[in-house]
This record gives sequence, structure tokens and C-alpha cells, in this order.
Amino acid sequence: MLKTVINRTGIEPQKLELEVTESVVQSNLLGLKVFSELKALGVGLAIDDFGTGYSSFASLKDLSVDCLKIDKYFTDGILSDSDSKYLVSSMIDIGRNLGYETIVEGVEKPEQINVLKDLGCKVVQGDVFSKPVNANELLHILERGSLLAKTRE
Repeated sequence: MLKTVINRTGIEPQKLELEVTESVVQSNLLGLKVFSELKALGVGLAIDDFGTGYSSFASLKDLSVDCLKIDKYFTDGILSDSDSKYLVSSMIDIGRNLGYETIVEGVEKPEQINVLKDLGCKVVQGDVFSKPVNANELLHILERGSLLAKTRE
């Protein structure tokens, strides 16, 4: 089905990234075969909500993914809980050592950004930047930002 969509829309597969939860990323033959076919097409793969599911290190070893997205559950505790901070640090290291991009989700406070930066995290997402918005609101925000940039020149 995805091959058909790619052919029909003309999208470059390298510009498409699919996010799958850990529960989908289990080391079973069918899952590994499907993900291998997607990678062969050039489609990017991200494991979403990393750390909260039941995936094993075997699935990280056997599955060629591009990105680990560390779940907000861990982000919530990094300012007050040393175990959360240690786990996030370990997950960032695992991702980096396996050559994956690592994104920490659910960042809501600037102080969390500082801690994550100290842990070696380069990409975060969360409400600290913006609450989720629909496509029309996003277009308005981008247009407004473009106008602001022009007035500063």
C-alpha cells in the first residue's frame, strides 16, 4: 500500500518518516520483513514513545530504524528524579551509539532543555515551543514568523 501511495503522490521516500510505537517494533519475522522493505524503499522509521513499551534490545539490534523518540514519561521526572535523568541519559547514549537520531518528547520547561543539553540531547519537542496546532494555525504562525524576520532585516 505504501509503495502505491509513494508512486501515486510522487513523494520522495527519503522525505517520509513513519513513527511506530514500541509494541509494533517487536523482533518477529513479519515485522522485521516489513520494516526492511520500508527501509529498502528509503522510508525513514522512528520508534515513538521509546522506553514505555515492551521492546527489547534485540529489536533495536535487528531493526534498522532512524530515530528513537524518548517518551514524555521520562521527561517529566528529569528535574526532580535522578532515576529518570539516568534513564534518559542512557537512552540518549544508546541511540547515539547505534547511530540513531534521538528526540526527547514532552519538554515543557526551559530547565528541562538545559538538563537534556547537558546529557547530550540535540533535538527535543514539546509544549515549551508550542502547543499542538492545526494546519491553518501553523501556516499563520509561519507567515507571522516570516514577516517578523523581514522586519528585523
